[in-house]
Parts: sequence; C-alpha cells; structure tokens
Amino acid sequence: MNSAGEQEKECAEAMYAKLYRANGVGIEAHPKQWKTSLINNLRLFELFRKSIPEFQALLPFQWDHLPAEVLCSQDVYTRFTNWLALVYKHKKTLENPSGEFLKTNCVINYSSTMIHLGKALHGNSGADATNLFFDCLTEGSMSEPAMWLRTLKQKIHRFLYQRAMNAGECG
Repeated sequence: MNSAGEQEKECAEAMYAKLYRANGVGIEAHPKQWKTSLINNLRLFELFRKSIPEFQALLPFQWDHLPAEVLCSQDVYTRFTNWLALVYKHKKTLENPSGEFLKTNCVINYSSTMIHLGKALHGNSGADATNLFFDCLTEGSMSEPAMWLRTLKQKIHRFLYQRAMNAGECG
C-alpha cells in the first residue's frame, strides 16, 4: 500500500503526463529536473486544494480536470499564492528540522508555474476571457490581469520580507 506522499506524487505524475499528451509534447522532451519541478508544483496545488474545505468546494476536482473558467481565475491563484506564503511549510527533515516556510522566490515561482501550466492546458481554447487572463504572463503588459499578477508578487515580496525581518533573518 502506498503512503499518502507516494499517492500525491503518483497523482501529480499522472496529471503531468496528461498535460503533455494534451499539448503534443512528450515527457521525454523535458529534462528530468524540469519534470520533477512540474510534478512538485502539481503536488503542492493538490495539497492546497485539499487543505481547507472552502478550497475543496471552490476546486472540486484535481487540477487537470478543472475547467478553464476556474484555471483562469485570479482568485484561485491569489489563494494558492497566499497559501504557499502563509500556510505551507516544507516537510521536517534533518536539514530542515523546523519545517520552514517557503522563501519568496519559491512562492513566486510555484505560483507563476501553475499559471503557465494552466495556459498549457487551456491557453489554446480561443476564448477571449481565457486569452485576456493569460496576458498576465506577457512581459510589460499593462492589461488588468498583468497588473493583478505584478501586484500579487509585490505584496508577497513585501510580506515575506517583513516576516524575515521580524524573525531576524535580514540584516
């Protein structure tokens, strides 16, 4: 019988395979480190989705079964990003005995990667609302979704910097 962690990883691997079959990209085309990173992103999203009953109601299905209108929602990614920054802690290990919060760059990268994965899954739908949402990923865009994402990243940077200052981690 598989442990919960093994089941989460298997689930994430299956979502990864589905994502890349749907987009005509073979898994073998991606370096192992990139594949591992994407699987970890999907695993974290599943932990987020299952962590609070409100999130389960908002996100009733695994990530790869969520419709475009959900995966193109600022609210979903805002909640995911806040969960990564405020709630989620690394597993306790010998190197990390306290189970530390994620660092700023990890939070921002995980959040941005999930938006990119959403685009890979639904970005070719042709729907105007979908195309507008994924404009948040366009460098230098002044669209409302791009401004939202920049503001979210700035808020996370400020909050995590302040938390590090309060913990005496910054000089």
